[in-house]
Amino acid sequence: MASIADIEEKIATEISRYIYPDNLTVYGESSINQNVKICRGWPQETELGKDMMSSPGTSWVAINQKSGSAKNTTRYNRRWQTLEDDTNFGLQVTDASEASNAVTFLGTAYTSGVAGVIIDGTAYPVPVQIGYTAELITQNICKLINSVSLLSPDCSGSKISLDNDSKIIGRCAKNIQLYRELSRSSIAICVSIFSPSIIQRDKIENAVMDALLSSDELSTPSFDHGAISFLNREINDTNLNANTYRVDLIWNIEFSIIETMLTPPVLWPGGEVNSLMQIGLKGAKTLTPPMIGALRFDAWYGMTTDVEKQCAAALSNAQWSDRLPLTAQITDSTSLSWSVITQDVMDAEINYAIDSGISFWVFNRFSIDNWLTDAINFYINSQVENKIKFCLSTPYSIIESLSTNDKIIETDLTLLENDNYIKTSLGEYLYFIVLNSTQISLNIINKYITNLRNACKKSNLPNLYITILIDSINYEYFFDVANSGIDFDSISFQKISSIPSGDTSYTKLTHACEIAWKKASQTGFPIIPTAMAGWDRRPLIDNPQPLFPLIGGETTGGFYEQPQSEELVSHIKMLENFIIDNDSCPSNIGLIFSWNNFVEGSWISPTYSQNKPEIDRINAVNSILSSISDFEIFN
Repeated sequence: MASIADIEEKIATEISRYIYPDNLTVYGESSINQNVKICRGWPQETELGKDMMSSPGTSWVAINQKSGSAKNTTRYNRRWQTLEDDTNFGLQVTDASEASNAVTFLGTAYTSGVAGVIIDGTAYPVPVQIGYTAELITQNICKLINSVSLLSPDCSGSKISLDNDSKIIGRCAKNIQLYRELSRSSIAICVSIFSPSIIQRDKIENAVMDALLSSDELSTPSFDHGAISFLNREINDTNLNANTYRVDLIWNIEFSIIETMLTPPVLWPGGEVNSLMQIGLKGAKTLTPPMIGALRFDAWYGMTTDVEKQCAAALSNAQWSDRLPLTAQITDSTSLSWSVITQDVMDAEINYAIDSGISFWVFNRFSIDNWLTDAINFYINSQVENKIKFCLSTPYSIIESLSTNDKIIETDLTLLENDNYIKTSLGEYLYFIVLNSTQISLNIINKYITNLRNACKKSNLPNLYITILIDSINYEYFFDVANSGIDFDSISFQKISSIPSGDTSYTKLTHACEIAWKKASQTGFPIIPTAMAGWDRRPLIDNPQPLFPLIGGETTGGFYEQPQSEELVSHIKMLENFIIDNDSCPSNIGLIFSWNNFVEGSWISPTYSQNKPEIDRINAVNSILSSISDFEIFN
């Protein structure tokens, strides 16, 4: 499906198949024992009125795009992808081995492709069209060899053989169909039911719901459309005609406009196949490295908030002295506090972040006016040259608590106008909304997103790339959010908060992350994957704090070991490779949890020590993020 007309036609077809499974259109032989007319567009008023008044009455099902519902949801890079095709080529080669001096082609081509031979490392390919026989292909290959070389192959029927010591290898394959998405839209489709009685209307409504929800094609995402989802039911009885009972069933679906092309398969040892696809080193092209950001947890810049005080209390045991922030002040063995943030402290942090190679920080809002500390203000005011970028994150709980979100939007606009705000590869501002509860109001969150987008448009700012950041991975909740109807552009998770049994290696945590990336990508929605720099909540288990409730089953005996430098490097490299290799990551962005969540055992930031800051993790991250300026990929 690549147009609204295609979608409407498919919906009409699915409903028709359900109501008339055997293509029967005679009243009494439909699956619901009702006479129903199914069409795209609106029924003619005279005909509709006649059908409503007939005995027995004839109902109508009309399929139309809902006015004003179209929305541009283009978000994927224009990257060529392979369109899976199980069509049999029809040709094959025998005796095609390194030690052979003869090859035989068999069969007839069912589709277009390429066939040829390799003799002593030189390829002799010829095009194949539908209907070409093995004999014809053999003749064409021999003609090519004779015209461009001094070889004299023996061509007999469909067999090519050599009478010298040269070795010949035969190869053939069908052409590969590629596609790329040019644009994507989300639309609402109105399925209107007109019936002469409520009973008939209700019966047809049930049939329509069953037909569309059980449709394999409509409910399964494809390369050019998403899964259809039910949005709303609207009664539309105006009492102008007592014999007409109407209900509108509103559905949502995304579809894309794509372009396709055929290209030869890669069969040969070298050489240029065509102007688009090249083989080997000549086919190398550069790809922009992923932008990796780190989530901040700014509870380390004074002792004025409850969060800062509780973090200090949890980390006061000397056992946790290897995970203290640079602002730590230790007065005795049990007293721990954080010094007040200054511009010098933030400038030093920015320089460390630059040294690490990360691209941006994510600042999280903890109340309407508070980003937990003044960290973001000191970041904005920093004069450090070429400082890393930043973006914003707002919890849904704050959005929900407000009668109006004008104040948040006003603050956000000021920050979005900053030159250092991060943009995705699509040129849109990255903005996170954090969800940590299953109880969300679709109306509240979408109203906030709409108002924020409109405010950006009014201020002539780029569009927002809204990413739903689920606090902790829960696959069932992840899929529910993905299909909830929230107006987002991508979805992510903040951390893996699984509870290990006993002392568990860091590699098991990274493996859990990699599984989560793959499962998330299978939703069919764009994602931003997250790597974990650790997860060890023992300070909060030993010394519980009100703002950090324990997760069921947590004990001091269950934790993930802190990563060795090479383990952290390997994990972030896997994150980069996943982003590069997966079209589910169109923003070209990944996250690290986290920059400075010391209390939950996840950080890459420098830590406090008596002599000088501990920067092993900064160096480790730098070794992978700063070592690659360009990636090379090969077709």
